[in-house]
Amino acid sequence: MSEALPEKHPAACPSPSASHPLLDTETRLRLIEENVTDYAIIGLDENGCIVSWNPGAARITGYAEEEAIGQPISMLFTPEDRQAGVVERKLRQALQAGRVEEEHWHLRKDGSRFWISGTITALRDEAGQFYGYAKILRDLTERKHQEQYILHLNERLQRAMTETHHRAKNSLQQVASLVDMRLQEPPETLRSEDFRRIADYIRALAALHDLLTYESQAYAQAETVSSREWIEELVTLLEQTSGERRIHCQVQPVRLPARKASALALILNELVSNALKHSQEGDIQVTFAVQAGMGLLRVCDEGPGFPEGFHADHQANVGLGLVETLAHSDLGGQTLYANREEHTGACVTVTFPLTSG
Repeated sequence: MSEALPEKHPAACPSPSASHPLLDTETRLRLIEENVTDYAIIGLDENGCIVSWNPGAARITGYAEEEAIGQPISMLFTPEDRQAGVVERKLRQALQAGRVEEEHWHLRKDGSRFWISGTITALRDEAGQFYGYAKILRDLTERKHQEQYILHLNERLQRAMTETHHRAKNSLQQVASLVDMRLQEPPETLRSEDFRRIADYIRALAALHDLLTYESQAYAQAETVSSREWIEELVTLLEQTSGERRIHCQVQPVRLPARKASALALILNELVSNALKHSQEGDIQVTFAVQAGMGLLRVCDEGPGFPEGFHADHQANVGLGLVETLAHSDLGGQTLYANREEHTGACVTVTFPLTSG
């Protein structure tokens, strides 16, 4: 929205006199040299009123020379700066010190803000008599926006690295808990398969944290991770231990909080490992979809399916216990165990809300 020109104040900003020092030929040529368009070069009288205006000032501010001449320089300052007395303070400092630097927001004719860097210099004649100011400024809005973006990015990066450290610590605790769960069984029942599962968990979490680290470096987004990227990465790792069996993957992309992604990585690892073990042959299908604000992870196989009366809580299966614990505690969701209707085989579906972290 265009900001109206401030009212002229005849007592404060009289029409420039032809005899004003700033308007003599030599000074005027110095201030409004036409090839200087990267800088606004503005002449002010003793009261801070505009008496000269170069093409650079017109290009940067949007005010033509005839619109600017005779107006107080305060027309370029923001309302908050005018109210805080910044205009008067800058002029007073320039008069006392001879020159003052300034970096702050100014207003264009159309009301938009631009970041300026420049100086205000008090002008004196050969006798030392003060007769006005030269205000020279440059539009550094783009640089200011870049600085603000970098500052914002650094803040996000700091949060992201803190989050990554926190998640890595939690993942190590999860692995320790898995080992403790295995060790609760009698020593003679511990099998090499149990340790292979633990190694798989570690690989799954390591793959996830690789993605989190990449995201924190590239986008400062370690708080979330792409569902497609980490699921496809994990499925690739699982296929390396599946022999000739294929694991088909269909994933709807969505960004997941790191905590949910960590829990899902362990759940997916466990469900695919179970499907490979119990179905013995045929391919595995992994799908992830989003429906009405809910995430749905489904793992299906082509084996004999679940026996009649199957219930996860009644199984002496540490892996399924892990799935249930993570699905309920970390995801705030639920699991469904069912046999496929159109084919032989079993399907496990984990449903959870996406909104809460």
